[in-house]
Amino acid sequence: MKYSQIKRKASLMFNNQRKGFVYVLIILNLFLLYKLQAKQEEQVISEEEKQLYKEFADYIKKHKKEADTILLQKKDNKPSIVSKASKQKPPLKKSKKVYPKKKKYKPVIVDINTADSSTFIKVRGIGSKYASRIVKYRNLLGGYYSIDQIREIYGMTEENFQRIQPQLKITNKSTEKININTAKFKKIVRHPYISYKLTKEIFSYRNKKKTIDSIQQLQGFFTINDSVYQKVKYYIKTNDE
Repeated sequence: MKYSQIKRKASLMFNNQRKGFVYVLIILNLFLLYKLQAKQEEQVISEEEKQLYKEFADYIKKHKKEADTILLQKKDNKPSIVSKASKQKPPLKKSKKVYPKKKKYKPVIVDINTADSSTFIKVRGIGSKYASRIVKYRNLLGGYYSIDQIREIYGMTEENFQRIQPQLKITNKSTEKININTAKFKKIVRHPYISYKLTKEIFSYRNKKKTIDSIQQLQGFFTINDSVYQKVKYYIKTNDE
C-alpha cells in the first residue's frame, strides 16, 4: 500500500471520527515496522522515504494536541472500575415501626346495682369473667349495699379492686331482704352470708319461739359473730319490719 493511500485513509478516519485516531497510530506503527524490515534487507533508506517519514512525524506532532484532548475525553467518559466492596449495598436501616396512636381512655362510671355484664366490661380492669361474676354475686346477695363488697368477688385481688374502685358507684343501696320468720329453709341457706349452721339455728329458734321479734336477736345466736351480722343485717327482716 502506498503512503498516499495510507495518509488519505488516516485523514478520513481522523476527520470523520476522531475516536479513530488510535487506529492511525496502529497503522503508523505497522508502517514503521515495514520500513525497518526493508532497511534490514536493503540497508539503505532513500531520500524520498526520509521525506515521507518526516512528513508523518510532522503530521503526528501537528495533531497530537487534538489527539490528547480526544483521549482525555474518552478517559473521562470511561466508566470507572468499581470494586466489589463498593458494589455491596449499604446496610439497610431498620425502619421504626409505626404503631397507631392509642385512643385516649375515657373513664366510665358504672352503678354496680344496675349495670349488666356488657356495661361492666367497659370498666378498665373488668373483663368478661369479672363482669359475669359481679352480676351473678349481686343476684345471689339481693343487691349491693357497698362498693367494698366487690372485694368478695372470686379471683378479685386488692390491687385490681383499687384500680376499678374509682369507676364504680351505688345510686340505690336498697337490697332484697329475706323474711326469716316466713322464708323456707332453702331460700335462707342459699344466701352467701348465711351459713347452714346459722340457718338451722334460725329454724330451731322459730320452732321454739314461733317468731323472731327483731333481727338484733340473731346477735345472741351461737353460730354468728359480729362481722357476719354486720353484713347479713342488710338482707334479712322480721314480720314487724
